[in-house]
Amino acid sequence: MYGITASGGLNTIQSHAPEHSSVGESKRLEVADLKKTMRPEDLKARGAAISELSKLAPSNGMNLWKVNVDGAELHLLGTMHREGIIQDKHHGVELLNLVRDKKFDVVYLEVPGNSTGKSLDELAGQVQEVRKGREQLASAQEGGKRADILRAEMRLKQYESVCEINKAPYDDLFLSAAGKVEYLETADSRVQLANHYKDDGDQVRTYRQGGETTDADHGDDTFMTGNENASFLEYGQRLAEEGNDYACCEARSNQWLSDKFFDNKGDYENRNILWVVGANHIPGLLVTLQAIGGDGVSFEPVLPRGQ
Repeated sequence: MYGITASGGLNTIQSHAPEHSSVGESKRLEVADLKKTMRPEDLKARGAAISELSKLAPSNGMNLWKVNVDGAELHLLGTMHREGIIQDKHHGVELLNLVRDKKFDVVYLEVPGNSTGKSLDELAGQVQEVRKGREQLASAQEGGKRADILRAEMRLKQYESVCEINKAPYDDLFLSAAGKVEYLETADSRVQLANHYKDDGDQVRTYRQGGETTDADHGDDTFMTGNENASFLEYGQRLAEEGNDYACCEARSNQWLSDKFFDNKGDYENRNILWVVGANHIPGLLVTLQAIGGDGVSFEPVLPRGQ
C-alpha cells in the first residue's frame, strides 16, 4: 500500500514496494508500450488508476510532485498554459521560492516560451507585494473609511502595475529557474500526433488545437487552491467513463516519457530536473511511471511548508 509519511519537513506519499507494486491495480507496462496507440480501453484503465491515485493526492498542494525511478529523480509541476495567474494562486509565492531554492539544473517546458527577464526572487517579491496590497485593501474596506480605502486602492494599483508577471504566461515564469531550458515537444509534434490518430482511423479521441478549451481542462477553482485530490478524481473519472484522450493528453505524456525520460534516463541521475507541464498531465504521468517501474518507483507531493 501507499502510506503517508513525513520527511524533511514535507508530507510525502511513498511506495512500500513489498506490499503493492502499482497504483489502483493498474496493468504493468513496458517502455515499448509507450509508443503504441492508446485505445479507449487503455485510456479507461488509466483513468481508473488516476481515480485511485486521487485518494492520496493533497487537497491543499502546489501541483508539484517529486518522482524517483530507480535512482533517477524528476520533479513534475502542473500549470495552466499561457495564463499569468501565479499571483492569484493560493501558494504562488511559496511555489516560486521553493523552485528557486531547489536550484534545478534543467527545466523542461512543453513548448518554447518567452523569458520574463526576471529572477524568481524578483517575481516572488512582486507577487508578495500584490498579495500585501490586496490584504491592505480588504482591511481598509472592513474599516469603512473612505480615505483609507482610496489609499489602499492606489497602493494596490501601483503594485499591480509593476508586477510583470501579470503579463507573463504561467509556464514561462519557470524559465529562470535553471541555467538550461529544454522542451518536451514542438507545435509540429502535437500536430503529428493528432494526425497519427486520424490516420489510425480512430474517431473517438479528440484533439484540441492551440487556444481552444475543452471540458476536460482543469477547473480554475481546483487548480488555484491546489486541490489535487478533486482535480485528479474529476479527470480520472472522465477518462475512465469516456475513454477519450482530449488534446491527446495521455498520448503526449507517453511520448515525453519515452523520448525525454526513459531514452535518456542516465541524464536524470544526480541532477535536479523539472518538467513544467499542463496540470492534467500530472496524474497520468505518475500512474504510468508506476505501471512501468513497479517496485523501483516512488513519488511524493511537495506540499507547502508547515503542512
